[in-house]
Parts: sequence; C-alpha cells; structure tokens
Amino acid sequence: MKGIMHFGALMLLLGSSAAHSYEFSVGVRLGGVQQKASSPVRSMKDWAFGYGVESTFIVPVGSKFALGANVTAEIYNTEFKDYRVEYDNRLFTGSLMAGYRFDHLGEYQADNALLYVKAGFANWDREYKDTFAASIKANDTTPIYGIGYRYTNTKNFYTGIEVLYFEMDSGLTGRGGVNDYGQVDNTMAMISAGYRF
Repeated sequence: MKGIMHFGALMLLLGSSAAHSYEFSVGVRLGGVQQKASSPVRSMKDWAFGYGVESTFIVPVGSKFALGANVTAEIYNTEFKDYRVEYDNRLFTGSLMAGYRFDHLGEYQADNALLYVKAGFANWDREYKDTFAASIKANDTTPIYGIGYRYTNTKNFYTGIEVLYFEMDSGLTGRGGVNDYGQVDNTMAMISAGYRF
C-alpha cells in the first residue's frame, strides 16, 4: 500500500514539472468486475459494479510510441447470492504502460489516441461476509495486467476503456483445514473519463 502511494506521489511530482510534450491526466472510472472464487471444494462467481479514480503520466517516445505510469483506486461489492456470501473490495493499483499512438485525428488533426498494455501490482483489501459467520478480512499485493484504449480530443478531455485481470487469495479455511475458496479471479472491464493537463 505504501509503495503504491509513493508511486502516485512520484507521478504527481513528475506531472507538475513535465515539459509540454509530456502528458499528465486525472479521471474517474466505472465498470463491471467478475469475481470467480474456486477451489477443489467448491466454486462460485458473480458480477459487481465498480467505480474509482485514476491518474496517468505518459511520455511520448518518437512519433508513434509512448511509455507511462498509471495509478488507480477502486471500490466494488460482489454478492454471491446462491451461496449467501458477500465480498466488499477496495483496490489500489500501480502499473507501467507501453503503447502505440495514433496522432493527427479528427477534423482539426489535433486529436490523438493510444492503444496500450499495462502491468503492475494490485494492493487489495477485502472483507468476506456471510449469513452464518462473522466477517473475515484479508489483504495482499498481487500482479495485475491488462490492455486499454484512450482517446483525447482537442479540448484535452479523454475517454478510455480497459480490461484487467488479477488474482486474490481468499484466506478462508473451512473444516479439516481446507481452503473453501482458495483463489479469487478478478476480471475487470472499466471505462474512464478525465482531463489531460
């Protein structure tokens, strides 16, 4: 968690002192998250609505490529109704980006787009609740990776879409020491909108 906060602070510092060719942006995110919890004992999955904020620092490399860094913070709640189980999730991520730029778009040849891949770390904090037991909290830091597309217009407003994947360890142990929901797979599809400074 502290590492991701330091990563975000570094991005803010770089963005505030960057030359004109560098891009620093902030925005909001929302979308859907599919969580699938599985183990040799049982399996369950469900969708949740997620929302959050993001900041991104991008450095053009030549005329067609770009490198960057991105931090996000998201909240989502997953209800596995068939099993009377609920997960409250809080997620912080820090990732590096590499992408291909499409410049000189639009009527005035000033819009641009970026198709990119990203990889980094997700620090997650989750509370497990059901109707039969007290709530159980778990947290960890695991790898996260995905792909995305971002379009920025002449007024410096951007919109984008991302698909991301990361794993959680449930930390829930049932009878006989068996982890009832050993691995929780998270697949996220998020849209974003914001402003480029």
